[in-house]
Amino acid sequence: MGQKVAVATAVRLLGIKRSELQHLIHDGELPAPEGMVDVDLLRQLYPRLALQESPVLERVQLIKTTAFSRRVRSTLTPDRDDLEIQLRKRNAELSLERAMAKKYREIIDQLCRKLDAMQDCSDDVQRRVVQDINRWLLEQLEK
Repeated sequence: MGQKVAVATAVRLLGIKRSELQHLIHDGELPAPEGMVDVDLLRQLYPRLALQESPVLERVQLIKTTAFSRRVRSTLTPDRDDLEIQLRKRNAELSLERAMAKKYREIIDQLCRKLDAMQDCSDDVQRRVVQDINRWLLEQLEK
C-alpha cells in the first residue's frame, strides 16, 4: 500500500465512470477507506493505464507535500511577533543579570580591598583568618 487518492481523483485519472469504480469498491475488489483508494491497487486493476505520468497525480502529490510542509512550519515555527516579544523579554532579563553581576563584582572588589587592609595589622591570628578568607574567595571565583 502506497500513495492514496480520492475516489473522484481516481475516476479522473482512469477516465472511467464513477459508477464503475463504485462497483469495484462495493464488491470488495478495491478497498476505499475514508473515500481514498490505493494507487498501486488501481495499477493492478487497470494495468494499461500510465498513472505515473498523469499530471493530476503529480498535482495531488504536490498539494499533499505542500500542505504537509506548511502544517509542519506553522507548528514548529513560532510567529514573528511572538519571537520579537520573546527576544525583548530575554534582552531585558540579560540586562538585569548583567547589572546584578556588575554589582556583585563591585562588592567582591570592595571585600578584597578590605581584606588586604586587614592583612596589614600586627595580629597573627587576624592575618591567618584573612589569608584563609582570601584563599576561599579565590577558589570560589575560579570555579
